[in-house]
Amino acid sequence: MQTLWFTPESGGQMFGKVEDGNIIVTEVTLPRAKDKRTRTSFLLDVPSANVEVVEHFARGLHYLGDWHTHPQDEPEPSQEDRQNASRLFKAAAGRPCLVMAIVGRNRTYVGVHNATKMITLTEVKQRRRNRWL
Repeated sequence: MQTLWFTPESGGQMFGKVEDGNIIVTEVTLPRAKDKRTRTSFLLDVPSANVEVVEHFARGLHYLGDWHTHPQDEPEPSQEDRQNASRLFKAAAGRPCLVMAIVGRNRTYVGVHNATKMITLTEVKQRRRNRWL
């Protein structure tokens, strides 16, 4: 969570499975040393992210999507977020959807991208956490 004015965005990938139409996220990755992080942007190091996809798949987990933080209380996907979700969806043929979670200071946006657009799934209210954790 970005609670301080200088805290950079964080992010990672989500892994799990789809069972009976339910998306079950069982593991998430944390930012890596080679990821690019600023106050208002986060870019995964693609080679490292691809290695994690292969490693998780070998353990029976599928890449479901990405998560990242925004420095707002009530985050919404930016135009860049929407474009990245569309690109990632198209890159993996046969995927039913791509999950995106954006963690804000008071709320987490959760959506899926299908073949045409980002669809908001739910809003997750958050309790304020200790900003030093």
